[in-house]
Amino acid sequence: MDKALSSMTVREREVYELSRGEGFTSVEIGEMLAISERAVRKMIQRGEEKIRGAKESNLFLVNGEGL
Repeated sequence: MDKALSSMTVREREVYELSRGEGFTSVEIGEMLAISERAVRKMIQRGEEKIRGAKESNLFLVNGEGL
C-alpha cells in the first residue's frame, strides 16, 4: 500500500485520503480544495488504479511468478 501511495501525486494522495480515509464526498473535497467534482472523481479513480496495480504486482511476486 505504501508503494501505491508513494506513486500518487501529492494531490491524488490528498484527495484519496480525504475520500477513502476520512469519508468526505467528491463535492466536499472539491469545495475544500477549490477543484471540480469531476477532477476529484478522476483523482480517486487514478489512485484506485495505482493501488490495484500495486496489489496485482505483489500477488505476482507472492505466487512466485516473478522469480
